[in-house]
Amino acid sequence: MKKISLIILALIVSSILSAQNAKKMSKNLKVITTENFDKTTTISFDRKNPDKHGFENISTMFKNAFVTKKFTVKDNSQYLLVMDYGYLYSIARYTMQYSDFTAEIIDLNNNRTVVATIIYKGKFDIDAIAEAVAIELDKKLVPENSSINKNDTPNTQQTKEEKLVELKQFYEKQLITKEEYEAEKKKILAE
Repeated sequence: MKKISLIILALIVSSILSAQNAKKMSKNLKVITTENFDKTTTISFDRKNPDKHGFENISTMFKNAFVTKKFTVKDNSQYLLVMDYGYLYSIARYTMQYSDFTAEIIDLNNNRTVVATIIYKGKFDIDAIAEAVAIELDKKLVPENSSINKNDTPNTQQTKEEKLVELKQFYEKQLITKEEYEAEKKKILAE
């Protein structure tokens, strides 16, 4: 009986802490994007100061969070999220304590222009900051000039079936409306 009570108490405490963490993240996190930001563009991660410790852990958490939100994460990408953060080693917890996260997303194919700025003031857990940033960036619209909105296929050698599969994926990811999907589907079938 005591074990069950302890398990229930642990679940309640963890859910309360998780809710507080999400609330704190949204209150202290600022994500500013330019009109050129395109969430469908490939992205990778780097740090401003190569001497900072803990980057491998933060980078892994960001990759996982971004992949979960359907971003395309790969090396040699068009976008580079360059991050900076403070940290100290907490002897009592035997862990790193991170704080004051800042980052810029740079478009490497467009004269290294900054397409997004991310600022978080205060202490944070790396999994929570990565998830919060991915969620905020996922809320951003796809620009009008994006090839997905135009329904242009980059490879003109695609078969009808490949074009239809790609079009359906755009619709399922809610990148195009049902009307756009149906109109483009008719065009492809008429080819």
